[in-house]
Amino acid sequence: MFPWASFLLYTFVTSITPGPNNIMSMSLGLRVGFKKTLFFNAGVLTGFCIITNLCAFF
Repeated sequence: MFPWASFLLYTFVTSITPGPNNIMSMSLGLRVGFKKTLFFNAGVLTGFCIITNLCAFF
């Protein structure tokens, strides 16, 4: 059985810790505004989901 609680806790903690993507997102948002940063944030979210799923499967 897959440990969903551990997986969800891991994804939550890694998504809110200030890593390079979060710092770049905050910096870009301050420079150009929220709406212009949404495309970058969508890319960060997509990449994070791909890496998290690869870690879960392998």
